[in-house]
Amino acid sequence: MALISHRRVDSRCGRYSRCFCNGSGGPHSYAAKSQIEAMSNGRYRILVTELPYQVNKSRLIERIADLVREKRVEGITDLRDESDKSGMRIVMELRRDANPNVVLNRLYRYSQLEDTFGVIMLALVDNEPKVLSLKEVLNHYIDHQKM
Repeated sequence: MALISHRRVDSRCGRYSRCFCNGSGGPHSYAAKSQIEAMSNGRYRILVTELPYQVNKSRLIERIADLVREKRVEGITDLRDESDKSGMRIVMELRRDANPNVVLNRLYRYSQLEDTFGVIMLALVDNEPKVLSLKEVLNHYIDHQKM
């Protein structure tokens, strides 16, 4: 079985350091950890083993099923939740003619397999709102704890 691991990564590597230096880094995106696995009968399946923070697994599965019914994502023949004590696992089996990378990219686009949120480190300093860097936040927190 061939196993291809996918994890979308923000290509702008300086974005996180900018957020900690400036206090504001704009939107950040996080994606699920997924793998494309070739099955013995010439078909593929997509395995999702990790979800982004605050994504509800059952709602995500319902949303993917709705996308398949609406034909926004084509190629998925079976959708199962195989989670157990050892960990989380969502399995999507694909049709023989479906391109697994195209299906996965559509799932990232239309579902919460990829999620984006904004970051701004805003705090009240001397009763005035201020955007702080990580160093400034930590210094103010330590000063507060000393009081």
